[in-house]
Amino acid sequence: MDLEITKYDALPPTGLIQVENQEVSRATQFKTTASILLIILLSFLIFWNKIGSGQFLGDDFIFLEKAGSFTVSAKNLASFGIFHIYHNTLLLASGFRPVPLVLWLALYKLFALESAYYHLSILFLHSAASVLLYLLLRKLFEENVAMITACIFAVFTGHLEAVQWISGFFDVACAFFLLSSLLLFLRFLSSKKSSFYLLSLFSGVLAILSKETAIILPLLLAAVLLWTRPSKDGDLPLKPTVKLVLPFVALFAGYLVARRIFLWDYHTAGNGLLSFLDPRRLLNVWTLLENMTLPHQRTPFIERILPVVVIAFGILSFLAYKNRRESRNTMLFAAAWFFLTAVPTLGFLDRHLYWQRFNYLPSIGFCLLIAEMVAGRPGRSKMLRCVLPGLMIGLYSLNTIHQSGVFWKPAWATARDVQASFREDVDPVLEEPARVYFKNVPELVTGIDVFFTGLPQACAMASRSGKNEFYLESRITPEVPPLVEHADELMIEANGASYYVFEWDHLKKRFVQAGKTLKEPRLEKTPIMWDFSKYSDSSRWEAAQDIHPLSPTGAGSSMFVTTGKDSFFKSPFIGGRSLKYVQVQFSARHADGLPLRGQVFWVTEEDLRYDGRKSVVFDVKNDGMPHTYTVPLYVNVSSLKAEIQRVALRISDRASTVVEMRSAAFHFFE
Repeated sequence: MDLEITKYDALPPTGLIQVENQEVSRATQFKTTASILLIILLSFLIFWNKIGSGQFLGDDFIFLEKAGSFTVSAKNLASFGIFHIYHNTLLLASGFRPVPLVLWLALYKLFALESAYYHLSILFLHSAASVLLYLLLRKLFEENVAMITACIFAVFTGHLEAVQWISGFFDVACAFFLLSSLLLFLRFLSSKKSSFYLLSLFSGVLAILSKETAIILPLLLAAVLLWTRPSKDGDLPLKPTVKLVLPFVALFAGYLVARRIFLWDYHTAGNGLLSFLDPRRLLNVWTLLENMTLPHQRTPFIERILPVVVIAFGILSFLAYKNRRESRNTMLFAAAWFFLTAVPTLGFLDRHLYWQRFNYLPSIGFCLLIAEMVAGRPGRSKMLRCVLPGLMIGLYSLNTIHQSGVFWKPAWATARDVQASFREDVDPVLEEPARVYFKNVPELVTGIDVFFTGLPQACAMASRSGKNEFYLESRITPEVPPLVEHADELMIEANGASYYVFEWDHLKKRFVQAGKTLKEPRLEKTPIMWDFSKYSDSSRWEAAQDIHPLSPTGAGSSMFVTTGKDSFFKSPFIGGRSLKYVQVQFSARHADGLPLRGQVFWVTEEDLRYDGRKSVVFDVKNDGMPHTYTVPLYVNVSSLKAEIQRVALRISDRASTVVEMRSAAFHFFE
């Protein structure tokens, strides 16, 4: 007699179900923990070599100087986090990144100039970002795809600059907080607890205060929602998406408005989003694809094969998308992430300024695409499912180690030699106050910025005296006066300062003193003076560019407002004379309260162009009070032999500065 078994009889006991669920939960937890430990281990194994040998390079010293000179005051707190070094976003021409700078400040207070601790901190941050990426992707895609993506991201060769260079703190910190925001957002979706939503908002704020590229976070949130919240009828869940993303949009829009009010830093040449219409932006996309597909330092051979490699990878990706239906959603998400996170860094029209560290966020999409292409499917053999991902992770790991040894270690060694020679050969011989020029300093070593920037700040921090000034001879900008060929023609003592030139000997790897002389040219007794309260005097000056007069015409043009960053106020012609000082008295006021910069230009009969090579920069007090500024032109040695025909004043480097000119005087050499 057959027994009739109902569906209830076939069910296992409730206790057995609970035990099995607990075992599955423990197994899942163990697998997750093991995956996290593996990601951290890979990060440290591949990048650990920089902890002992890594040095400060280039821009690092600019931020170190900012941290070292910081004191708690209303002025410092108001300007903390603001700088004008990087112009690498589409809309924004200045940086406001207080979160990484707070980390820099804490590290400086704890460890001063011990570079190993800075490298260790950024490596911890990179490892944490890799773990967050794994936890995020496992909620969106298959476990093995998330794991492979995070492992590739942890060892990716394209991260060498972001992780090896301490100035990459901005990119890594931005990615860390952005991934935290996305992960907390997903936690909110699953738990419906508003606390996770608020924490996600807070992490988003920290991300954008780490670097402006986090401005695309609302778009990434919308993309995540589209992948996690399909509607019942198959249409896109537009209304719920808008409701959840709108607070992020409003918050970030408020951030942009605040920047507009306090920094006034939109690109004037780019005209904001309209600059996207420039077809040269496509070159940046191509550069980004090159950096991802073959993350290798550029050599002539690499330059030749790069286009072929990029095109071949594009064909493989298209074939994988076409032939593997189950992978299409993942590949579409990877492409969306790649291009969305690349948008804020497309502001450069010069593709050579597209630095490798800008790849850090977009590389997540690329790593996800690679992981999806090599991830084993259930139909494949177990060996193949393990070998392909392991081979890809191993290749990236070996390439990263090789690139670090070939390119970064020589740069670090050179930086170490330069700083050691300064302490031993330069600083001990200086008679304070001193103005020091460095010639032939190694700027780029194996393509790495050693002292392309940052040497003046490095020397100022290492010098025994805080009264000395340091300049890079090759960085001829309005801020750094150029040199002449012969050192003995350069050396002039003025206001008690001694002038030195030190040249880098690439064979000895030491600084060699090129010269020092002390001469004091005498002034003519009678300068030329203008009183701007007199219409007859002020009318002789020409408001040439970016200046809107505010005074009534009959009272003289002594008060005006700047309408751009290049405001030029031109003097009358002075007949080809050797000019030593320009002395001006004026008041300046800008709404942000931050320091302003003025600039004195001149033209000669041979060269009638107003450019930075024939200029001197000076600091302007932003308090609306009249001050007298004495600007020595002789610090720019090109003025010593020049027969100056005319002078132009740039009173402020910012638009909307209200200026009242009171007087001007030119002092000539005898």
